[in-house]
Amino acid sequence: MSILNKIQDAWGWVGIEPQEVVIENDFGNLIVKDFSDKFWRLCPEDVYCEIVAESIEDYNDLIKNKEFL
Repeated sequence: MSILNKIQDAWGWVGIEPQEVVIENDFGNLIVKDFSDKFWRLCPEDVYCEIVAESIEDYNDLIKNKEFL
């Protein structure tokens, strides 16, 4: 089973339909892009998966934010 299938199975109830894992950090947090080009942060240690950017432009702005990084 692929990581995208696992994300869909475990977190699909929040509305995510994962298309691509954009980045993973050392703690296992993921940024995931969905089929509507929204970007989600999946944070397993804090048990949440939420939209952090509504578009690629929003995501590009977000990754310039030092607090987010």
